[in-house]
Amino acid sequence: MQRDSLAMILGCVCISTLLLLAGCGGVGAGHGANTVTTVTMTGRVVDAATAMALPGVTVEFLPNPRGRSRASFTDVTDAEGTYAINDVPPGHTSMKISLADGSYDAIEVEIQVPQDRPTASVVVKLVQHGTALPATLTLEPKHPTNLPVGATLRFSATLAPASVLQPTFTLLGDIGTITADGLFIATRPGTGTLTATVGALSDSTTITVIAAGADGDGTGTLMGLTLDEQNRPLQAVAVTAGNRTVTTGLDGVYAFASVAPGAMPVTASRDGFVTAQQNTTLRAGVTTMLYLTLRRYDPNSFSGTLTGAVTWSGTMTLTGDVTVPAGASLTIQPGTLVRCENSDDQHGGSNVNKIEIFVYGDFHAEGTAAAPITFTSKQTPASFPTTIMQFPWNAPWLGITIMTEQYSGRQIPNIIIRNCVISYASTGVKVQGGPVTIQDTIFQFNENGIDYIPTIGIDISAEHQILITGCTFSNNLFGMINSYYHDGLSTDNITQIKYCRFINNVDKGIYGGGGDISYCVFSGNNIGIFDSHGQMLNCTIQNNTTGIMILNTQVNLIKNCLVRKNQVGAFFLIGPGDTVEHKLVENDMIDNTQYDLQVAGGGYLSANGNYWGEPTTTELIRNAQILSKISNNYGSWGPATISITEWATQRYTTFPLE
Repeated sequence: MQRDSLAMILGCVCISTLLLLAGCGGVGAGHGANTVTTVTMTGRVVDAATAMALPGVTVEFLPNPRGRSRASFTDVTDAEGTYAINDVPPGHTSMKISLADGSYDAIEVEIQVPQDRPTASVVVKLVQHGTALPATLTLEPKHPTNLPVGATLRFSATLAPASVLQPTFTLLGDIGTITADGLFIATRPGTGTLTATVGALSDSTTITVIAAGADGDGTGTLMGLTLDEQNRPLQAVAVTAGNRTVTTGLDGVYAFASVAPGAMPVTASRDGFVTAQQNTTLRAGVTTMLYLTLRRYDPNSFSGTLTGAVTWSGTMTLTGDVTVPAGASLTIQPGTLVRCENSDDQHGGSNVNKIEIFVYGDFHAEGTAAAPITFTSKQTPASFPTTIMQFPWNAPWLGITIMTEQYSGRQIPNIIIRNCVISYASTGVKVQGGPVTIQDTIFQFNENGIDYIPTIGIDISAEHQILITGCTFSNNLFGMINSYYHDGLSTDNITQIKYCRFINNVDKGIYGGGGDISYCVFSGNNIGIFDSHGQMLNCTIQNNTTGIMILNTQVNLIKNCLVRKNQVGAFFLIGPGDTVEHKLVENDMIDNTQYDLQVAGGGYLSANGNYWGEPTTTELIRNAQILSKISNNYGSWGPATISITEWATQRYTTFPLE
C-alpha cells in the first residue's frame, strides 16, 4: 500500500476489462476459446467521485508501446462518457486517457488487449484535478486461493480517511474477469494480480484460481456484455437468465454463477431500448459468454407479434420477424417505406438471422401508382447476380409469407397487396394460404440462395384462390414459382395470372404449377415459362433463350400466344407413357432463331392451327418430311407424335402487349 508520485499504472492487463474466455455464441472457457485478429475496445470514462459521465475525453490505444511501432487508435467519449474503437490488435497495449482542458488528471496505463473475444469493455474513473486524495487505500480480501473456475468473489477498496472516490479495478493475468464494481469471476486456472487504483493511490493482491474438475459442482457460469448498436457498453440493463436477474454496471458486464446446465433464454431490457433476447445452452463446469445488443426504441421501428388493428405509415424499420396473427390486421398506408435490417432480433422463423413477415390475419398493403408501398432491405446490396452461375446469392431478408391456417370458426383473412415494390428478398411473397390478391406490384432483385432453391417473386402452394394481375417481375432469379399441381386445366380459377410482365429474370419467368396465365409478357428471360400446368392464353413470349419449356407435365393448353424471336420457341419433352393430349394451338410461332418447336419423348402433342411463318408454312404445304424450324428428335429421348394436320397462313393478331 503506497502513494505513488505519478498517476500512471504500468503492467496492468486490463482496467475493469471484461475477461471472458469464450467466443461469442457460448463457447466455454477452457474448451478451445476463439482467437480473433482484432478487437473492438469499448468502455466508459467517468468521474471517480460521482460516476458522472465525462464527455470529450480522448481515449487512445497504442499497441506495442515498448516497440518501435506507435500506430494509434483513438476515440473521444460521447455525452454518456462511452467510446468504441474498432480493429485494435490483441497484445500489449498502452492506453492514454486525457481531457484537453486539464480539468481531470490524465493517466496512461498498460493493458493486454485480449485475443479470445471480439469485444472488451474498459471503464476508467478519473479524479478531478486538485482533489485531495485520502492517505491510504486498502484492497480486500487479500490473497484468496483455491477459487474454482466459475466462482465469484467481491472485492472492495477502503479509503482512509473515508472518501467518495471510487476505485478503478485492474487485473493482471489471464485468470478471469473483474467488473467495474469489483466482482471477480474466475474463468481459468492460474495466478494473477488484482489492483485497485484511485488517482495516485493503489493496492494489490494475488488471486489463485484452480480447475473446477470435470463438471465442477455440476453448474455453469454465464457472463457477457450489454451493448448498444455502436458497440458501446450499456449500464442499468436488467439481464434475466431463467428466474434470476442482475443489473449491469458502468462497464455493461453481467454475470451469473452456479447456473444449472441446459438451454435457456436470456433477455436484456432497459427503458428507452427494445428488449433483446437470445437463447443459449450452458454446460456444467464451463463459462459461457453471450453478447446482448439493445436497440434504442424508435416509434417507427418494430419486430414481434402485432395485436389488434395496426397501421403503418412513413418509414418503418423492421428489426426482426413480424407476425400478423389470426384476428389481427395490418394496414400499410400509400407511400410507406418498409425497411428490413440485415439481422433478426427475434431469432425465429425459417432463418434466425433474417427477417420475414408472417401473415395469418388481415393484411392490406395498398399503395397507389403515385405513392407505392416499398418493401426492401435497409442496406441494399451493391449489385445483384446477372448469371445463374453467380447464385446462390445471400438475400438480405426473407420476404412476406402468407401462412396456411385452419379457418374453421373464424373469418377467412383478407389479404391484398396492391401497388407495391418488393425487392432484395429471398422470397418476395410466399403464399401458403388464401385467398390472396396481388395487383400492380413490382418484384425485382429477389432470390432464395440460403436454401439453394429458386428465387421466388411469388411462391404459390395453396388451395385457395390466388389472383395476380398487372404485376411486373424483373431481374429476379425466378420471377415466379407456382408449386400448385392441379389435374385438368384449372378451370376452377384457383390461380389466375393476368396482365403481368416477366422481364429479364436471370433464369425463369414462371417455374411450374397450374392455373390460368393470360395476357402476360415474357421477355429477356433464360426460359420464359418452365413446366407449367394449365392453360396459357393470349400471351407474348419473345426474346428469351427458350420461350416455353414443358417437361413430362400434365395437361397443357397454349393458345392464341405470340411466340417469337426466342432461340427456341417451345420445347416439349412428353414421356412415352403420357397418353394425355397436350395442345399448342392457334399461336403465332414465328421468327425464333433455332426452332419454333422442338419435341421429344415418345408422347403426343397437338400442334394444329398455328401460324409458323416462312419457310415452315411452305414446307407444310409441300408435305416436306423434314421441317427446318420444327424438330422432333432431341437427344436420346427419341421422337414424339406431333399432329400438324392444319395450320394458319397468316398471323392471328398484332398482340397489343408485344
